Amino acid sequence: MAAPEATMRTLGRLPRPAIDLTLIYSALVLFALIGTVPFLWALATSVKTPVDAFSMPPVLLFRPTFAAYFQLIQDGQFGDYFLNSVIVTAGVVLLSTIVGCLAGYGLARYTGISSSVLLAAALVLYALPRVSVLLPYYQIGQSSGLYDTKTLLILVMVAANQPFSIWIFESFFREIPVQLEQAAMIDGCSRLQAFIRVVLPIAGPGMATTAIFSLLFAYNEFLLPVILAGPESSTMPVLIANYAGSSDVSRWPLFAATAVLVALPLVIIVITCQRFIVRGLVAGAVKG
Repeated sequence: MAAPEATMRTLGRLPRPAIDLTLIYSALVLFALIGTVPFLWALATSVKTPVDAFSMPPVLLFRPTFAAYFQLIQDGQFGDYFLNSVIVTAGVVLLSTIVGCLAGYGLARYTGISSSVLLAAALVLYALPRVSVLLPYYQIGQSSGLYDTKTLLILVMVAANQPFSIWIFESFFREIPVQLEQAAMIDGCSRLQAFIRVVLPIAGPGMATTAIFSLLFAYNEFLLPVILAGPESSTMPVLIANYAGSSDVSRWPLFAATAVLVALPLVIIVITCQRFIVRGLVAGAVKG
Protein backbone atom coordinates (compact mmCIF):
# COMPACT_ATOMS: atom_id res chain seq x y z
CA MET A 1 0.00 0.00 0.00
CA ALA A 2 2.99 2.30 0.35
CA ALA A 3 3.48 2.75 -3.38
CA PRO A 4 -0.08 3.99 -4.15
CA GLU A 5 0.03 6.36 -1.18
CA ALA A 6 3.36 7.76 -2.36
CA THR A 7 1.92 8.22 -5.85
CA MET A 8 -1.12 10.08 -4.47
CA ARG A 9 1.14 12.33 -2.42
CA THR A 10 3.23 13.06 -5.51
CA LEU A 11 0.11 13.91 -7.53
CA GLY A 12 -1.13 16.07 -4.71
CA ARG A 13 2.01 18.19 -4.89
CA LEU A 14 1.65 18.71 -8.65
CA PRO A 15 -0.14 21.81 -9.92
CA ARG A 16 -3.60 21.29 -11.34
CA PRO A 17 -2.60 21.92 -15.00
CA ALA A 18 0.14 19.28 -14.73
CA ILE A 19 -2.35 16.71 -13.43
CA ASP A 20 -4.79 17.55 -16.24
CA LEU A 21 -2.06 17.18 -18.87
CA THR A 22 -0.98 13.86 -17.38
CA LEU A 23 -4.52 12.51 -17.58
CA ILE A 24 -5.01 13.84 -21.11
CA TYR A 25 -1.77 12.35 -22.43
CA SER A 26 -2.47 9.06 -20.68
CA ALA A 27 -5.87 8.88 -22.40
CA LEU A 28 -4.28 9.76 -25.76
CA VAL A 29 -1.67 7.04 -25.37
CA LEU A 30 -4.40 4.54 -24.48
CA PHE A 31 -6.48 5.43 -27.55
CA ALA A 32 -3.36 5.33 -29.75
CA LEU A 33 -2.64 1.80 -28.56
CA ILE A 34 -6.25 0.77 -29.19
CA GLY A 35 -5.99 2.12 -32.72
CA THR A 36 -2.56 0.74 -33.64
CA VAL A 37 -2.61 -2.71 -32.02
CA PRO A 38 -5.11 -4.19 -34.56
CA PHE A 39 -2.98 -2.96 -37.45
CA LEU A 40 0.19 -4.34 -35.88
CA TRP A 41 -1.62 -7.64 -35.25
CA ALA A 42 -2.65 -7.82 -38.92
CA LEU A 43 0.93 -7.01 -39.93
CA ALA A 44 2.24 -9.84 -37.75
CA THR A 45 -0.38 -12.26 -39.10
CA SER A 46 0.53 -11.41 -42.68
CA VAL A 47 4.08 -12.70 -42.18
CA LYS A 48 3.06 -15.90 -40.37
CA THR A 49 2.51 -19.34 -41.81
CA PRO A 50 -1.14 -20.50 -41.84
CA VAL A 51 -0.41 -22.83 -38.92
CA ASP A 52 1.02 -20.02 -36.78
CA ALA A 53 -1.75 -17.62 -37.82
CA PHE A 54 -4.46 -20.04 -36.69
CA SER A 55 -2.75 -21.22 -33.49
CA MET A 56 -4.43 -20.80 -30.12
CA PRO A 57 -2.98 -19.32 -27.97
CA PRO A 58 -1.42 -16.90 -30.50
CA VAL A 59 2.19 -17.51 -31.47
CA LEU A 60 4.27 -14.48 -30.54
CA LEU A 61 7.70 -15.79 -31.55
CA PHE A 62 7.85 -17.06 -35.13
CA ARG A 63 9.99 -16.98 -38.24
CA PRO A 64 8.47 -14.42 -40.61
CA THR A 65 7.61 -15.36 -44.16
CA PHE A 66 6.45 -13.13 -47.02
CA ALA A 67 4.70 -15.86 -48.96
CA ALA A 68 1.32 -14.11 -48.64
CA TYR A 69 2.69 -10.92 -50.22
CA PHE A 70 4.29 -12.83 -53.09
CA GLN A 71 1.00 -14.62 -53.65
CA LEU A 72 -0.85 -11.29 -53.82
CA ILE A 73 1.64 -9.89 -56.31
CA GLN A 74 1.19 -12.92 -58.53
CA ASP A 75 -2.59 -12.84 -58.15
CA GLY A 76 -4.17 -10.80 -60.93
CA GLN A 77 -7.34 -10.34 -58.86
CA PHE A 78 -5.55 -8.10 -56.39
CA GLY A 79 -4.26 -5.86 -59.16
CA ASP A 80 -7.71 -5.54 -60.74
CA TYR A 81 -9.39 -4.62 -57.47
CA PHE A 82 -6.64 -2.18 -56.58
CA LEU A 83 -6.90 -0.49 -59.98
CA ASN A 84 -10.66 -0.18 -59.50
CA SER A 85 -10.07 1.47 -56.13
CA VAL A 86 -7.62 3.95 -57.62
CA ILE A 87 -9.92 4.89 -60.50
CA VAL A 88 -13.03 5.25 -58.31
CA THR A 89 -11.17 7.20 -55.63
CA ALA A 90 -9.61 9.58 -58.15
CA GLY A 91 -12.99 10.22 -59.78
CA VAL A 92 -14.70 10.87 -56.45
CA VAL A 93 -11.94 13.23 -55.30
CA LEU A 94 -12.00 15.19 -58.57
CA LEU A 95 -15.78 15.60 -58.81
CA SER A 96 -16.30 16.21 -55.09
CA THR A 97 -13.66 18.94 -55.08
CA ILE A 98 -14.97 20.72 -58.18
CA VAL A 99 -18.68 20.57 -57.34
CA GLY A 100 -18.15 21.25 -53.63
CA CYS A 101 -15.89 24.20 -54.37
CA LEU A 102 -18.40 25.92 -56.64
CA ALA A 103 -21.40 25.16 -54.41
CA GLY A 104 -19.59 26.16 -51.22
CA TYR A 105 -18.48 29.45 -52.76
CA GLY A 106 -21.99 30.30 -53.89
CA LEU A 107 -23.51 29.50 -50.49
CA ALA A 108 -20.78 31.44 -48.66
CA ARG A 109 -21.26 34.58 -50.75
CA TYR A 110 -25.07 34.47 -50.85
CA THR A 111 -26.32 35.21 -47.34
CA GLY A 112 -30.05 34.90 -47.96
CA ILE A 113 -32.40 32.52 -46.18
CA SER A 114 -32.20 30.03 -49.05
CA SER A 115 -28.48 29.56 -48.35
CA SER A 116 -29.20 28.47 -44.78
CA VAL A 117 -32.00 26.18 -45.99
CA LEU A 118 -29.73 24.50 -48.53
CA LEU A 119 -26.97 23.99 -45.96
CA ALA A 120 -29.45 22.49 -43.51
CA ALA A 121 -30.83 20.22 -46.23
CA ALA A 122 -27.30 19.08 -47.10
CA LEU A 123 -26.66 18.27 -43.44
CA VAL A 124 -29.88 16.26 -43.21
CA LEU A 125 -29.01 14.31 -46.36
CA TYR A 126 -25.52 13.60 -45.03
CA ALA A 127 -26.99 12.33 -41.75
CA LEU A 128 -29.18 9.78 -43.52
CA PRO A 129 -27.79 6.23 -43.34
CA ARG A 130 -26.55 5.13 -46.74
CA VAL A 131 -28.47 1.87 -46.48
CA SER A 132 -31.70 3.88 -46.80
CA VAL A 133 -30.84 4.91 -50.38
CA LEU A 134 -29.20 1.71 -51.56
CA LEU A 135 -32.35 0.26 -53.14
CA PRO A 136 -33.07 3.37 -55.30
CA TYR A 137 -29.43 3.51 -56.38
CA TYR A 138 -29.52 -0.19 -57.24
CA GLN A 139 -32.69 0.21 -59.32
CA ILE A 140 -31.25 3.26 -61.11
CA GLY A 141 -28.08 1.32 -61.90
CA GLN A 142 -30.05 -1.64 -63.27
CA SER A 143 -32.43 0.47 -65.38
CA SER A 144 -29.69 2.70 -66.79
CA GLY A 145 -27.28 -0.12 -67.58
CA LEU A 146 -24.64 1.33 -65.27
CA TYR A 147 -24.72 -1.48 -62.72
CA ASP A 148 -21.28 -2.97 -62.06
CA THR A 149 -19.51 0.02 -63.58
CA LYS A 150 -17.04 2.40 -62.03
CA THR A 151 -19.12 5.30 -63.36
CA LEU A 152 -22.05 4.36 -61.13
CA LEU A 153 -19.79 3.99 -58.09
CA ILE A 154 -18.21 7.39 -58.69
CA LEU A 155 -21.55 9.17 -59.13
CA VAL A 156 -23.13 7.53 -56.08
CA MET A 157 -20.11 8.18 -53.85
CA VAL A 158 -19.96 11.81 -54.97
CA ALA A 159 -23.66 12.19 -54.13
CA ALA A 160 -23.10 10.63 -50.70
CA ASN A 161 -20.02 12.73 -49.96
CA GLN A 162 -21.12 16.05 -51.49
CA PRO A 163 -22.95 17.52 -48.46
CA PHE A 164 -19.80 17.16 -46.36
CA SER A 165 -17.65 18.74 -49.09
CA ILE A 166 -20.04 21.66 -49.42
CA TRP A 167 -19.97 22.32 -45.67
CA ILE A 168 -16.16 22.25 -45.59
CA PHE A 169 -15.82 24.62 -48.55
CA GLU A 170 -18.52 26.96 -47.26
CA SER A 171 -16.65 27.29 -43.95
CA PHE A 172 -13.37 28.10 -45.71
CA PHE A 173 -14.87 30.62 -48.13
CA ARG A 174 -16.64 32.47 -45.32
CA GLU A 175 -13.22 33.12 -43.75
CA ILE A 176 -12.01 34.90 -46.93
CA PRO A 177 -12.97 38.60 -46.89
CA VAL A 178 -15.29 39.50 -49.73
CA GLN A 179 -13.43 42.84 -50.04
CA LEU A 180 -10.58 41.01 -51.80
CA GLU A 181 -12.90 39.98 -54.63
CA GLN A 182 -14.45 43.43 -54.78
CA ALA A 183 -11.01 45.00 -55.12
CA ALA A 184 -10.14 42.59 -57.94
CA MET A 185 -13.40 43.40 -59.76
CA ILE A 186 -12.72 47.12 -59.38
CA ASP A 187 -9.38 46.49 -61.10
CA GLY A 188 -11.21 44.96 -64.07
CA CYS A 189 -11.68 41.29 -63.17
CA SER A 190 -14.99 39.57 -63.69
CA ARG A 191 -16.60 37.55 -60.89
CA LEU A 192 -15.15 34.33 -62.34
CA GLN A 193 -11.68 35.83 -62.79
CA ALA A 194 -11.72 37.15 -59.21
CA PHE A 195 -12.74 33.70 -58.00
CA ILE A 196 -9.98 31.93 -59.93
CA ARG A 197 -7.16 34.42 -59.39
CA VAL A 198 -7.89 35.64 -55.85
CA VAL A 199 -10.14 33.25 -53.94
CA LEU A 200 -8.88 29.85 -55.09
CA PRO A 201 -5.21 30.44 -54.17
CA ILE A 202 -6.27 31.47 -50.66
CA ALA A 203 -8.63 28.50 -50.38
CA GLY A 204 -5.88 26.03 -51.24
CA PRO A 205 -5.85 24.44 -47.74
CA GLY A 206 -9.61 24.00 -47.94
CA MET A 207 -9.34 22.24 -51.28
CA ALA A 208 -6.61 19.96 -49.93
CA THR A 209 -8.69 19.16 -46.85
CA THR A 210 -11.77 18.30 -48.90
CA ALA A 211 -9.72 16.20 -51.29
CA ILE A 212 -8.16 14.23 -48.42
CA PHE A 213 -11.49 13.52 -46.72
CA SER A 214 -13.06 12.55 -50.05
CA LEU A 215 -10.15 10.20 -50.69
CA LEU A 216 -10.50 8.55 -47.28
CA PHE A 217 -14.24 8.12 -47.80
CA ALA A 218 -14.04 6.67 -51.31
CA TYR A 219 -11.05 4.43 -50.62
CA ASN A 220 -12.56 2.91 -47.48
CA GLU A 221 -16.21 2.67 -48.57
CA PHE A 222 -17.54 -0.89 -48.43
CA LEU A 223 -21.35 -0.78 -48.41
CA LEU A 224 -21.87 0.97 -51.75
CA PRO A 225 -19.42 -1.17 -53.78
CA VAL A 226 -20.62 -4.46 -52.30
CA ILE A 227 -24.21 -3.71 -53.42
CA LEU A 228 -23.74 -1.64 -56.58
CA ALA A 229 -20.72 -3.39 -58.09
CA GLY A 230 -19.84 -6.86 -59.29
CA PRO A 231 -16.52 -8.49 -60.20
CA GLU A 232 -15.79 -5.91 -62.89
CA SER A 233 -15.75 -2.80 -60.70
CA SER A 234 -15.52 -3.87 -57.04
CA THR A 235 -12.94 -2.12 -54.89
CA MET A 236 -10.41 -3.32 -52.33
CA PRO A 237 -12.71 -3.39 -49.25
CA VAL A 238 -14.88 -5.94 -51.08
CA LEU A 239 -11.84 -8.12 -51.80
CA ILE A 240 -10.84 -8.00 -48.12
CA ALA A 241 -14.35 -9.06 -47.14
CA ASN A 242 -14.17 -11.97 -49.58
CA TYR A 243 -10.93 -13.15 -48.03
CA ALA A 244 -12.23 -12.64 -44.49
CA GLY A 245 -15.41 -14.58 -45.20
CA SER A 246 -13.56 -17.62 -46.45
CA SER A 247 -13.70 -20.71 -44.23
CA ASP A 248 -10.25 -21.76 -45.44
CA VAL A 249 -7.92 -20.83 -42.56
CA SER A 250 -4.90 -21.12 -44.83
CA ARG A 251 -6.01 -17.80 -46.39
CA TRP A 252 -5.75 -15.86 -43.13
CA PRO A 253 -2.22 -14.59 -43.87
CA LEU A 254 -3.44 -13.62 -47.35
CA PHE A 255 -6.34 -11.69 -45.83
CA ALA A 256 -4.03 -9.94 -43.37
CA ALA A 257 -1.52 -9.07 -46.11
CA THR A 258 -4.31 -7.59 -48.24
CA ALA A 259 -5.50 -5.46 -45.32
CA VAL A 260 -1.96 -4.20 -44.67
CA LEU A 261 -1.36 -3.30 -48.32
CA VAL A 262 -4.70 -1.50 -48.50
CA ALA A 263 -4.11 0.44 -45.29
CA LEU A 264 -0.50 1.40 -46.03
CA PRO A 265 -1.26 4.16 -48.60
CA LEU A 266 -3.80 5.70 -46.23
CA VAL A 267 -1.31 5.64 -43.35
CA ILE A 268 1.23 7.48 -45.50
CA ILE A 269 -1.34 10.03 -46.69
CA VAL A 270 -2.64 10.74 -43.18
CA ILE A 271 0.87 11.17 -41.76
CA THR A 272 2.00 13.53 -44.52
CA CYS A 273 -1.25 15.54 -44.70
CA GLN A 274 -2.29 15.59 -41.05
CA ARG A 275 -2.17 19.39 -40.80
CA PHE A 276 -4.79 19.71 -43.54
CA ILE A 277 -6.95 17.09 -41.83
CA VAL A 278 -6.80 18.93 -38.51
CA ARG A 279 -7.60 22.22 -40.24
CA GLY A 280 -10.60 20.60 -41.87
CA LEU A 281 -11.87 19.31 -38.54
CA VAL A 282 -11.74 22.76 -36.95
CA ALA A 283 -12.84 24.69 -40.06
CA GLY A 284 -15.29 27.37 -39.11
CA ALA A 285 -14.64 27.01 -35.39
CA VAL A 286 -12.68 30.27 -35.20
CA LYS A 287 -13.80 33.37 -37.04
CA GLY A 288 -12.21 36.74 -37.29
